[in-house]
Amino acid sequence: MNDFLPKLLQLLFIAIGLVACIYGARILARASQSRSWPFTFGVITVSRIAVTDDTSSSEAENPSYCPKIQYSYEVNGRPHTGELIAYGMKNFYGSEAYAEKYWQRYPVDKRVRVYYDPARISHSVLEPGVSVRSFTPLILGLACIVAGMFIRNW
Repeated sequence: MNDFLPKLLQLLFIAIGLVACIYGARILARASQSRSWPFTFGVITVSRIAVTDDTSSSEAENPSYCPKIQYSYEVNGRPHTGELIAYGMKNFYGSEAYAEKYWQRYPVDKRVRVYYDPARISHSVLEPGVSVRSFTPLILGLACIVAGMFIRNW
């Protein structure tokens, strides 16, 4: 029975790590594919900065910021909307300067290039390709797997 908790934690960490790695691999694949997607022109419809507001933790003293951008575009005469700036950035919180950079880059009513998946036109992105943030889920997944492997020796 003494060995039950470490084994359970080990399996949990490894399982979470595997799921995160699979998700991360999908993000990297989509980011890579997006470099060859066609583009159309669209318009920014929403541009704001979301702020963490969890007053029950120390984050209230050090809030995090996330750019929230929405855009509209048309393909073959059909309207679509999107929210993804770049792969790996969805709901990614960081410094105020990080969020402001994208908020200023994409103000409301700005005309932008929207890259869309020709197989699924509703899948779109403003900045195609692989970025550093595209690797975040994969790195976190690998960290969980490594942590899970060391829990056994805990």
